[in-house]
Amino acid sequence: MTLETRLSKLDGLLSFKQYMLTLIAEMQQFDSFEAYSLSQVVGKWHRIRDDFEKITDGIEAKLKGQDRETIYHTTTKASREGVFLYMMLNRVITGYRGEHYRHAYNGLLLHHLWQRAQNESLRQLAHKAHKLEDLQDGLEVIRELLDTFKGRANRHLYHLFSERRVVEAISQRYFDGRELMFKQDRDKLETLTREALDLIERVQDVVSESDFLQNRESNANREAAPLVDVEAIRAEVDRDLQQHVTYEVDMVRADVFTELGNRDKGCAIYEHYGTLISTGGQLRR
Repeated sequence: MTLETRLSKLDGLLSFKQYMLTLIAEMQQFDSFEAYSLSQVVGKWHRIRDDFEKITDGIEAKLKGQDRETIYHTTTKASREGVFLYMMLNRVITGYRGEHYRHAYNGLLLHHLWQRAQNESLRQLAHKAHKLEDLQDGLEVIRELLDTFKGRANRHLYHLFSERRVVEAISQRYFDGRELMFKQDRDKLETLTREALDLIERVQDVVSESDFLQNRESNANREAAPLVDVEAIRAEVDRDLQQHVTYEVDMVRADVFTELGNRDKGCAIYEHYGTLISTGGQLRR
């Protein structure tokens, strides 16, 4: 795409919403944020501020003939909307990309916990099976490891499911449902989710065969509660979705206030969530 071709797309755009949809379409031509950043779209001549000025000029031209105060308030409101939409898009792209590293770490941690449980099981069979009390102690260690695995697996899946749902909800609200994540980031998230679900299924298959680990009196009743209830986690994500979206929107609103010089309003939002964090009432993140 040449500079002239791209700038011609901005001609006639009379809202920052239209501009953001054009920008998203440009971004989706690339598989990754890195490829987009290194392309000529960003590297040589792409300037958001210049684009904003071009859109503002178009809005002012449309209002030609109206009084100065109306033009000022209309263009100011439109510009604020543009800053908000741009910062929201930037938060989704850059903020959630950083989350992938945490997801990958948590996935590795789950594998490590399961490996420890397996190693402890083999150690008990090899060295302590001749003493019943030692065997029972070893099984308690395994169960404690699985309890830790369960807690971390629940949190891991919650964050994986929630990330995609929040991005989709933000897109529906502000960007007409357009895809906001780069293909590389979508693929990473899907891979991490699939690997977590596969591991949980393997662990569940082993645990379901153990009366001790399921706290059963005998193996007669094989209908045991799942170690990790995936559907319950999905339902919890759905319940919390609106709260998560509100949080993301409020953080962007605070950034916009701060960026435009109204630090008091921005700080008030930050302090509100800071209070929630300190009192334990913050969103599950």
